[in-house]
Amino acid sequence: MNWHREKLFNKDDQRINLLLLNLAQYLRKDLNKIYLRQGDKYEKNILTEGELIENGFMSYHLNNNDAGHALRSICTDIKIGKHLTKYYGFNKWKLVQSMMFDSNPSTSLHTDNIFLDSNPSGNLIGLLISFNDMSINTGGICFYDYTREEIEELYSSMYKELPEKFQSPEEIYSIRGKFLEALEKFCKKKSIDMLLEKGEIVSWSSFLPHKSLKGKNERYDTRFSVAAHYIPSEMSFGTSLGKNSANFADRFQSNHFIVG
Repeated sequence: MNWHREKLFNKDDQRINLLLLNLAQYLRKDLNKIYLRQGDKYEKNILTEGELIENGFMSYHLNNNDAGHALRSICTDIKIGKHLTKYYGFNKWKLVQSMMFDSNPSTSLHTDNIFLDSNPSGNLIGLLISFNDMSINTGGICFYDYTREEIEELYSSMYKELPEKFQSPEEIYSIRGKFLEALEKFCKKKSIDMLLEKGEIVSWSSFLPHKSLKGKNERYDTRFSVAAHYIPSEMSFGTSLGKNSANFADRFQSNHFIVG
């Protein structure tokens, strides 16, 4: 199985409660610029009709404030390290990136490895932590249970056509689009849908197809959560598209933090 679900954090965890308080009191009302999930630039909050923050917070765990420290503490908790070792091997892991969401991010079908991965590829793990109870109104996450071999076979012809070196962000974004189109046509299995409870996590391998699960009222009901990404400590960050492909995705770059 290429995904694993587990309850790791108590609902009354003070770090989660601090994040909830920070979101309610500061982030939704803050008119200062923030780091966007989409686009490698600082911009103001974009709000939904229900006044949820539509754009996600990229690597908020780097912030030098109480909420940033709380998120980093959660994402590097020893319980996460034990989960990663138990299900994916490797004794030591490091956090390389996080995306924190207020609203449902409405993420389309993709595999992580063409955006961010370990080097050598295939060992990055994505992990979604729910900071409140997800429901049919907020939505969740869904997976398509294909093996690494099946995905590599799907991508194999496109890998052969990759340039030796990427020259611009536009070039790599265009190439990624071809991978996403191929994946959309390929995935015919029934999705595995998940609504996590507060403090529950689900993890997945970098090649596992997944997308956000739409909620009936997601523009108004918060799906407060963080998607964090980890690689084995001895490996470097990269993508499966080539040696310099990560150079054109600065929003995926952050300081590394050892888990545990």
